Amino acid sequence: MTQKIIFLIFGAVIGVTTYAAVSYWGRSDDRSDARPTAASPTAPELPAETSKTGDAQKPAGQLVADDEGFFTFMVPADWIAKPVKGRDGLSEVVARSPDFKLRLDTAAEAPFVPHYYETGAELSVQVVPGEAAAAAEPIGTEFAVKKETTIAGLPAKYYMFKEPSTMAGQLIEARFASDGNTYRVRLGYNPATYPAGESVFGQVLKSFRLKNAAEYEAAF
Repeated sequence: MTQKIIFLIFGAVIGVTTYAAVSYWGRSDDRSDARPTAASPTAPELPAETSKTGDAQKPAGQLVADDEGFFTFMVPADWIAKPVKGRDGLSEVVARSPDFKLRLDTAAEAPFVPHYYETGAELSVQVVPGEAAAAAEPIGTEFAVKKETTIAGLPAKYYMFKEPSTMAGQLIEARFASDGNTYRVRLGYNPATYPAGESVFGQVLKSFRLKNAAEYEAAF
């Protein structure tokens, strides 16, 4: 009888010891399920105008240079630019967005042909001899903006207005003088259909350089 009691006590001790061992060693050391962990840090998104290679630090778009070597500037990549020959002046370039449309009412009576800027935008850059024109205001009506600005490091006049012939749309123009010549940069567009017009014009002025294309590209 005594031996039977001792055997039962010994078996109970062994059982408790085995259960404790299994309970301890069977517990996972990874306690991530039991308590929350901090979210893994993620790399910040790069701004749209930069890239990991740094290439986007250069101005976006295409470089435009006049044939006579007076100036260079940037326009959106899908614009079409070409020199203009046969007009008064020393040099002129016209650049247009692919959707540019200007309607002229040639059937209208004098003194002018009504202009209707319908879609897109047209930019013209012209150089004329003499500096007097740089100080003169464009012939216009409904001047929305008249201010001073800087182009290629030089003081310039900035206007937002309509000409008497502008029936739909508006014009933005900047003028400045350099080396005895006047530079005129003008954009025609309709804000209702091309709301980016003023911003694009600002980027053109910011990119404007009085040097040849090779020097301009080397600067970046």
